Amino acid sequence: MPETLESNIIRHLILKAKLKGGGSESNFQISDIVRTVVEIAVRNGLLSESPRLEYQNPLADKITAIIWELIIEGIYTPGTGMQHPNLPFLRVTEYGLKCFDAGELTAHDPDDYLRRLKAACSSIDDTTLLYTGEVLDTFRTGKHLAATVMIGVAAENMLMRLVAAVHAALDMPQRQAKFERDTKGKSAKTQHDEVLARQKSPSTPLPAQIESVLTQQIDGIYDLIRRTRNEAGHPTGRRMEREETHALLLLFPTYCKTIHDLMEWLAKNKI
Repeated sequence: MPETLESNIIRHLILKAKLKGGGSESNFQISDIVRTVVEIAVRNGLLSESPRLEYQNPLADKITAIIWELIIEGIYTPGTGMQHPNLPFLRVTEYGLKCFDAGELTAHDPDDYLRRLKAACSSIDDTTLLYTGEVLDTFRTGKHLAATVMIGVAAENMLMRLVAAVHAALDMPQRQAKFERDTKGKSAKTQHDEVLARQKSPSTPLPAQIESVLTQQIDGIYDLIRRTRNEAGHPTGRRMEREETHALLLLFPTYCKTIHDLMEWLAKNKI
C-alpha cells in the first residue's frame, strides 16, 4: 500500500512551508505545494521516500484537498495577472501573508495550536481545551461570530479556575469567606475585578515577571475577549471579521499562559 500522511500533518507542513512565491512573480502552482510537502515529509522521516506524483496519486490528491480547504479559509486564492490568471496557479492572499508573518502559532493549524498551548500551560484543563478546539474548528469554517463566543467561554473557564486558585491561597478563613461572598454567583466581570483587586494589593508580593504583565495580559486581553464575546453573543447585529477573530485567537494563549503562571505561584504561596 502506498505511503500516505494524515490530513492534520499535511496541513501543518503546508503552513510550515509558507510558500509565497518569489521575486516579482507571486504566483506558483498547486503542484509546487504538493512537491514541497512531500520533500519536507521525506526530510523529516514522515515518508520513507518521495512517491511518484503522477495523475490520481492518492497522496497528491489528499494534499490538493487540503490546499482547497486553505483556499476556502482565505490563505490562498487562484493566481492573478496576465501570465497566470487561473488555476492551477495560486497566490497568497493579504490575510495569508499576515498569518505567515504571525509566526508558528496560527488558528489554521489547529493541532499545532493546541500542542503549543498545552506545552506553554501544563495545567490547562480539558474544558478549556474542549472549547478551544471548538473555536478552531468553527473559525476555519468561516463562522466567526460563533468562534468569538466560544473563545469567550474558554477564557471565562480559565477565569473561574483562577478564582478558585485565589480563594485557596487566601491566608485566613474570614478572607476566604469574604472573597466567596464577593464572587460566588456574580458576573464574570465582577469576579475578574475581585481577582485582580487581590493580586494588586500591596500585601500580595507577586513575582516581578507576573506583576509586570498582570494588567496587560490578564486585565487587557480578558476585557477585549469578554467585550467582543458579549457583542457577538447578543442580538446586536454585530459582525465579526475573520481578522478580528484570528487576532483574539493569537492573544488567547498569552492570556492562558499568564493565568497558568499565576495559579502556579498561588499554589505555593499564601496571600
